[in-house]
Amino acid sequence: MSPGLQQIVPRLRRWLGIPGAPPSSSGGGLKPARERFQNYLTGSGIEIGALHNPMAVNADRATVRYVDRMSLDDQRRHYPELAGYPLVRPDILAEADALPMLADASHDFVIANHVLEHMPDPIGALKEWHRILGAGGILFLAIPDKRLTFDQDRPRTALAHLIADHADGGVGSRVAHCEEYSRLVHKKSGDEVERDVADLLARNYSIHFHVWIPDDIAELLGYMRHAIGQRWHMLESVESAGTDEFIYVLQKPR
Repeated sequence: MSPGLQQIVPRLRRWLGIPGAPPSSSGGGLKPARERFQNYLTGSGIEIGALHNPMAVNADRATVRYVDRMSLDDQRRHYPELAGYPLVRPDILAEADALPMLADASHDFVIANHVLEHMPDPIGALKEWHRILGAGGILFLAIPDKRLTFDQDRPRTALAHLIADHADGGVGSRVAHCEEYSRLVHKKSGDEVERDVADLLARNYSIHFHVWIPDDIAELLGYMRHAIGQRWHMLESVESAGTDEFIYVLQKPR
């Protein structure tokens, strides 16, 4: 099983936090946390890259359409390790960071769990998700903590790197990312790296292009606000002990 699928098959998410409070490092029960987060998700929205693990929503309060870059058949071919899992059929086939078929300010929420790290240009992705949200819209993010995943040996992605990736859409650093992934995640060396990178590129495999800890995301959001002029209100942030991820509930200003 590939490292990426080790992380998503399955993940235990034990989330606990208090709205408006600093990030919590306490463990908590899965059900109460999910129920609390559902309260943010009302109206019409999308979930990007749900695969076999869509986020639960209250069907009486929220309608979700699913976005993926691959059709259901392509997903099954791309992820044979998920053969025994039910996969979500996408309603919209598109790249996560390019959604021209969705109008400005047309959605009440965007769910992007374990998606941002797969984006060659995370700044561009955040701008696109901000664009399609209406005033008061919610962006729900779950992001892997590199210290607790197969990315633990990789260097944290610096803000300057993200800014450079935004300048060219991440094209210029794509091969370097794959080389780092091959060496530090797949543990390849010598000529094996070149072959592994060629395979990743040929399959357009969705690696973690970028890796972070919570401080890095705080810095990124600060840059989005002060340098780009894109504001998000932080409704909640959660760092849960014993899990591999941290969570942000962000709101586009009304």
